[in-house]
Amino acid sequence: MAELDQRDLQEPSPAEAPREMEAHRPLLSVDRSGGSSSTAKHYLLPVDDTDDSEQAIDWAIQMFSSGSVFHLLHVVPEPQMLHLWAGTFIPPDENAELIEVEDTKLFVSHRFAKKLMAAKIAFKLHVVVGPTDSDSVCNVILKKAADVDAQCIVMARHSKGKLKEMWVGSVTKSCVHRSTIPVAVVPHVAGGHSKNA
Repeated sequence: MAELDQRDLQEPSPAEAPREMEAHRPLLSVDRSGGSSSTAKHYLLPVDDTDDSEQAIDWAIQMFSSGSVFHLLHVVPEPQMLHLWAGTFIPPDENAELIEVEDTKLFVSHRFAKKLMAAKIAFKLHVVVGPTDSDSVCNVILKKAADVDAQCIVMARHSKGKLKEMWVGSVTKSCVHRSTIPVAVVPHVAGGHSKNA
């Protein structure tokens, strides 16, 4: 069954617990690896609820064997205080993180879990919360890749224009320049899923 339920929820292990000065902290951990073998190759795939991420997953399924373990990493923004007017703030919704967890479980189940299970590829989902600027997200991707001893990072090349990329920055571009392990960038394919990269 591909649905992610309460049995999948795990408290972050001590190794995943945030250090005092770390900006990101674990929010959810789901393990569908079924005790994969010690010789399994690990791949890190940063994902979000987009067609681009789904194309990256499809490409990775075609490229890597069924003995692999895919680590899906999703970074969600830290809930912020709402600024109404000068000196007046509303604290973040207490349930914001629970909503993020449910939304993440839903899109992972809908977009990725069934196809990974059909391809007999074990996977683990890692959800962390923290800053979502390009540099911060790149840092968390590179740290997670090191933590899971990833052979490769597989990233979608999101279909955003050059102007937006110039102002917003590109997590993918940062990871390509800074990673010490291979980074496979799966191009966006308009109107369909990627067959080749």
